[in-house]
Amino acid sequence: MARRKKAAQKKAPVTVAAMPEHWDMGARGPANRLHLVQEPVTWTNDKGETVNPNNVKRMRRVDMLQKYHKDGVIDNRQLTAGATLRDAWAKTEMGQGKDYSDPVVDSSPKPDQAIDIRIDRMSAYLSVSKLVAAEDKAILQAVACEGRAVAHLREYRYRAVPKGKEHLAAALDRLADKLERKAR
Repeated sequence: MARRKKAAQKKAPVTVAAMPEHWDMGARGPANRLHLVQEPVTWTNDKGETVNPNNVKRMRRVDMLQKYHKDGVIDNRQLTAGATLRDAWAKTEMGQGKDYSDPVVDSSPKPDQAIDIRIDRMSAYLSVSKLVAAEDKAILQAVACEGRAVAHLREYRYRAVPKGKEHLAAALDRLADKLERKAR
């Protein structure tokens, strides 16, 4: 009887699961989706064509300033101005850092050093942010600093996205002008 069951099991056809229509793109929460762009995974074959025969997709984290630059919304000069603001803002968000090879003690040998670092970072950010015009603060904070899309702002949602992109380009242009004047 055991021989019959083994023979019956061997005759069953082998099937392969179909390719998934929706690939696993990680967690779906809003905080996890921030700065992510879905794109096809392509490569160049021997003929020089870009191919993706299985329609594989991936998620990649991007900077919105770079995306708008790639799309032609902003130029190199505006990208540099936005990156200057973004970098100054990002440094204020950073911690002091820790060397884990040092022994842990309750007190710091230089307690004022951490405060000096924070003051330097904040003064660098304030020197750039005071150049931003009042009407441009919201859009530059959202796009350049926080890395959000123009549509994050309520007034530039849906059909108003092109108007928001124009405002972003104009705001970055004004910031670039002021940064160039300051550098002189």
